[in-house]
Amino acid sequence: MATAHSSTAPLKYVVGIAIAKDTFVACSGRIDTRQYLTFGKETTFADTPVGFVALLVWTVMQQVVTGVAQG
Repeated sequence: MATAHSSTAPLKYVVGIAIAKDTFVACSGRIDTRQYLTFGKETTFADTPVGFVALLVWTVMQQVVTGVAQG
């Protein structure tokens, strides 16, 4: 995945998800006020209720890591 580095505050956050039969892959990203894109590492989850809960926990952790939950 292409990544452009930026030191400005994020404008938007996104999560992309590719779903398959047994697993799904999620990747977080953000765009800053200068329109630079930054993507995180892809993470694989089981396509089960437990995997979905793990996705929700992972999503919250992405917010904490990027500073969204701080303030």
